[in-house]
Amino acid sequence: MNTYQKAIRYTKPLVEIDEKIDHLDEMMTTSGMYTQVATDPGNDGSPPVFGKAPLGDFGDLESFSWADQGDGSSSSATLGQLKTSDVDGDAQLVLSMPDLDYPSTAYAMAFAPSQAVSGNALGYIGDSGFVFVYQINNVFSVPRSEFQDAFVKAYEAGGFVQKPITLWHTLIYRVNQPVQPSEFYPAGRNFDTTPQAEKGLYTYQLLIPVRTDGTPIENEIKTTAEIPARPRSVSSVVSRNDLGDPNYYPGPIAMDLPTLQEMIQEYNSPHTPAYMKQNIIRGLDSWAKPGSRNRRTLQGLGIPLV
Repeated sequence: MNTYQKAIRYTKPLVEIDEKIDHLDEMMTTSGMYTQVATDPGNDGSPPVFGKAPLGDFGDLESFSWADQGDGSSSSATLGQLKTSDVDGDAQLVLSMPDLDYPSTAYAMAFAPSQAVSGNALGYIGDSGFVFVYQINNVFSVPRSEFQDAFVKAYEAGGFVQKPITLWHTLIYRVNQPVQPSEFYPAGRNFDTTPQAEKGLYTYQLLIPVRTDGTPIENEIKTTAEIPARPRSVSSVVSRNDLGDPNYYPGPIAMDLPTLQEMIQEYNSPHTPAYMKQNIIRGLDSWAKPGSRNRRTLQGLGIPLV
């Protein structure tokens, strides 16, 4: 269609354009409104709750027994009886321990077979077994570090029940004399064989902290998780009423409508006569109502609609 033919078309009554405008107006019907929504009242939140760890095998000290430590092939001790899980699934102590800066995980105080002439080897049970801290009651005075001093004072201030347990350890000597274990690893070796045994199964005294009535003192663990604060809000829309054609896209001008697209292109063409542009403006002004998004979009495209 040449420019002359287009000019003739736009000087005729805008019947086709009016029909498109009527169709668009029908599609834009939104006389209804959302009538019901679900709301979330929110909450003020709450901090985590801490409580006593379950004692497990320590619930009855009269019948307490220590787990079999296996044949010594494992590099770690079997310490499941000394551990529990908090509400987050993290491993925690069952028994109470002094609040000190331990160099590694410490589950319970214990005495080990002494390697000194006098006194007792005080330490704690860690992931790899017994960890020596200080030789108490030693006739030879040995200076204590800050950690050793705090650890010994915590032992001296507390009440404990001792229970024998077994742990694998490298072979122990006391004043160059071998301390005999109950078993060797690998089996068939000992202090005198070549090669020598790698480990021995030794007896330790587990120190269980107790109250004056003899009941074990549990560790405090997180029993209830923190609940974050949540503001009040609308959680979902549950119904709607008379919202028009659900396929209507309320975005930019529907450029798939050929007539509307052609009108905009013709208006922006430098070859379109002034009277034809006036007809186009009247048609677009009728379709894009004042204050509507479509009117603002047309304005952004350079169409001079007030």
